Amino acid sequence: MFIEKLFKAISGKAGQKAAPDKKTESCCMESFQANSDILSGFQWIATLDLRTCLKCATLDGKKWTLEGVPIGHDVLLPQSDIHEGCRCLKMPVTKTWKELGMDFPEFDPSTRSSMFGPVSGELNYEEWFHKHVPEELKKRYLGDHLFALYQDGMTSFSELAKHGERTTISDKEVKKIMAQIESAKATNMQLPKINNGLALPNYDWRISISFGKSRSSNFDRALFLTQSAPEYRLGDDGIYQATYSADAEEFLSFVKLYELVSGWKSAHVMINGCLTDRKIIGNINYCYGDKCRSGNPDFCFGASIFTKNPFGCHRLQISAYNNPWVEFFNPTTDGTYQLDKPRIKRRIDSVAQSYNKCPAFDYESIIDRLNSLPSVVSEDEYKKLMQQNGPFGGINIEIRI
Repeated sequence: MFIEKLFKAISGKAGQKAAPDKKTESCCMESFQANSDILSGFQWIATLDLRTCLKCATLDGKKWTLEGVPIGHDVLLPQSDIHEGCRCLKMPVTKTWKELGMDFPEFDPSTRSSMFGPVSGELNYEEWFHKHVPEELKKRYLGDHLFALYQDGMTSFSELAKHGERTTISDKEVKKIMAQIESAKATNMQLPKINNGLALPNYDWRISISFGKSRSSNFDRALFLTQSAPEYRLGDDGIYQATYSADAEEFLSFVKLYELVSGWKSAHVMINGCLTDRKIIGNINYCYGDKCRSGNPDFCFGASIFTKNPFGCHRLQISAYNNPWVEFFNPTTDGTYQLDKPRIKRRIDSVAQSYNKCPAFDYESIIDRLNSLPSVVSEDEYKKLMQQNGPFGGINIEIRI
């Protein structure tokens, strides 16, 4: 796939960050220029954590043309890294399918990493700071003087940077402050009513996680998250249990708690009352978690054009760029093509063992969709189906480095 080739061709040079290096910078820009037929420019990417300086934070998300002309802003392109040890990257921006002359749906917005977990790829550092950083950490990051300006309405980092630089804050101190924040919340919050064996709401799908007392430094945070769950229970045996539904917000809360306690010997997960293997939980967290973060109701029919499929589960690995269903047609002696549905069903059944507990996995609907596909088609119909559902009709794009 040309996206993978592009990444290998460019990121290997763009990602060299040992220290500011004019040769590396020159090679990076030359790579961009050499691929101008598929690149529209490049974007400045800073790290979403509290070790990023104000100058780098101000540049995060801004784009320039390959000639260095600002796109949608008036900030001049820095000629090198902002400072020694700068972690920022200049990442290539590919042209849209339309700009490439191809009639395909554009990619959905991606996510990007941050110190507090994945966020929308469309957020820049300032937006992330405003929305996701607790007030206590904002004050510690900016320092008293800049924080006072921030509270008075000077929220633009480019303006704040004119009045000074942010203070130095270590990851260890961030963790300490976060623990204090959550401890204070746990002390002052009104806990949900503890349910000791009473009938719980009748969810169509539910996932519960339980654990006992632990010496882990994460125990207080895990307890706080458990007590914040839609359903919280403390048994007579000292076992804490939190239960969640398939609602996107609730499930992502489960994922956050699971990531804290999954390594504890006392931790167990049940789906619809059945003890569930951790590997299956990991698969569901990865896939259904992405669906919840995307907000796309058709996510299971294809998270992108690469995973487009007619079944409602791209984990079947029968998608536009990974064994598309049209490749299961076999030619017959009378010139027609017959779809090998038993073979497709065997693949579905093999995947169902790992994903049948996913709240979005509907085996009966998947089989219904399989049965609705044409069983026998003419040669012309087969060619048309291959054009519509095959891997982009064999598009080939040359990458130069």
